[in-house]
Amino acid sequence: MDAQTFIHSLEEEILHHEAVHHPFLKRFASEKLTIEQIQTFGLQHYQLVKVFVNYMTNLLPKIPDKDAADLFRTVFDDEFGQHTIFRSHPALYRNF
Repeated sequence: MDAQTFIHSLEEEILHHEAVHHPFLKRFASEKLTIEQIQTFGLQHYQLVKVFVNYMTNLLPKIPDKDAADLFRTVFDDEFGQHTIFRSHPALYRNF
């Protein structure tokens, strides 16, 4: 499977995954929430964000296809704040 086919199939899987259609996320997207509610969500979501970069760090060197690795690297760089630690996703959540 080439990189583009893999990405397309992954996107399709994500779009149909039950987590994407979770009632809380629908409510979060459609209702006006208080800052306290948003901060509570951020604190809970941070538990995933803080370990996600570790998963990505371990996965990147194991991607055999160069095109797929290049695509993954763009997401990897974004998670790490485009080479600026203060803009990494974990740092943004900690400062939220």
